[in-house]
Amino acid sequence: MVTSQMRWLGLMIIFLSFPSMGEDQSYAWSHFGAKSLAMGNASVAVPNGCQGIFHNPAILAMTKHDQWGARLGLLRSSNATEFIQKIPSLSSSSDVSVEASIDLLESHQGKHYKFLSYMNSCWQGRAGRAIGIVSSLGGILSIDGSPSILADIGQDTIIPVGTSRSFLSNRVKIGATVKLRLIDKFSDEITIELLTKLKDGEGIKADDFFVKGYGIGLDFGIIFSPLVSEAPNLGFSITDIGGTRFYEFPEKKMVTRLPRSVGGSLNVGFSARPIIIADRRPILIAIDVHGVNKNYSFTKKLQLGMEWTLIPMIKLLSGFHQGYFSWGLEFSYRAMEINLATYTEEMGSISGQDPLSLTTFELGIEF
Repeated sequence: MVTSQMRWLGLMIIFLSFPSMGEDQSYAWSHFGAKSLAMGNASVAVPNGCQGIFHNPAILAMTKHDQWGARLGLLRSSNATEFIQKIPSLSSSSDVSVEASIDLLESHQGKHYKFLSYMNSCWQGRAGRAIGIVSSLGGILSIDGSPSILADIGQDTIIPVGTSRSFLSNRVKIGATVKLRLIDKFSDEITIELLTKLKDGEGIKADDFFVKGYGIGLDFGIIFSPLVSEAPNLGFSITDIGGTRFYEFPEKKMVTRLPRSVGGSLNVGFSARPIIIADRRPILIAIDVHGVNKNYSFTKKLQLGMEWTLIPMIKLLSGFHQGYFSWGLEFSYRAMEINLATYTEEMGSISGQDPLSLTTFELGIEF
């Protein structure tokens, strides 16, 4: 009987994870958090309190007490500062400035620049219910050979509400989340010809290049903990079940462009504390495969992470993200927490094709 139920559960997970036909994979659920990024973004089966609502709702069942936390962070690519300082030349109205803009774009062809600020907060009660919010402001610029800039910059906010339960003497945790997503971004290609038309007022409005909308998505997660100690853990999560579509905001002005839909994603994770040192297990390892059902390179799906507790206040973090090493540091004192992470994001289709180095700093409090 149990075997039959597990078989049906497995089939349901696979079915629900596939995206609807015609959906784009853009605007995927963003796993903001310096600690997670330092650990290679391996977070599907890692116990991390109410922050689990952003990664796998089943994690919420691992916390047995009320919890509240908030974090502020800055994330940028290593090359972003230099380029941002030169951007004001693009907005000048002089012909000399237009020529300088062309030279600037040509000298940065094939490069990407990412910069954003973000905040996230979450609250969880003892009953396994939780609510969170994560909001980012910023985005990414990519310069191609036209020359032109592909821009995706603006605000992206996600508000998840979740619940979870434990079964079989705490060995199985199941959770689900309903999330509201709000997007308001400048998302288009900026060319020198377009800048000239905007300057001359040739019937082009800046609003034509924005995407705006809201979507309501569903996430589902399971954690298997064969030992009462909750380690090791085997986790499964499905984000954006059946695909998350976006709709116009209820306002008088009609919006002509909506954000592209987000396809469902099946993610698998494992975590454990395999080493005993002085009657403690100071090392946590995590292994994730994200987007099992997605059609891209396995090297971009595989995420590895490790947390090493040197002393209660200091943890060393390291990982392997999309084919590149990542590392970080966590410092905590009472309710305060500071996280630093550096990692690499692959902008191409396979690892090693188009890497972008990023650093994030995060300050948080947790009660």
